[in-house]
Amino acid sequence: MATSLESAILTHPSRAADRGHSSTPNPALLSLNRLAHCDRRLGAMSISRLLIIFGLSLVVLGLLWPVISEIGLGRLPGDIVIERDNFRVYIPLATSLLVSVILSLILWLANR
Repeated sequence: MATSLESAILTHPSRAADRGHSSTPNPALLSLNRLAHCDRRLGAMSISRLLIIFGLSLVVLGLLWPVISEIGLGRLPGDIVIERDNFRVYIPLATSLLVSVILSLILWLANR
């Protein structure tokens, strides 16, 4: 929808004449404004939905962490662990790949 200022400029005869417009609103401009307004609303809804889903998945992951550690996720053969006297570096390559494949399959099935 056009804002009040745009509709005043587009529809008010004296202001429309000043701007070189006719007294009727431009349908193309109004439809573009409606489309832009819808896109902003849908974008905000999808971002909020994404944040809620991300938060809930973190809660579920936290609740399932004892079960996940018992089945060996995080200690797969492709995970790299470097231990020295004062530090330990852990690079979970195989675990990351496995989690990525599983999440990709779940999201693919959800979007079908």
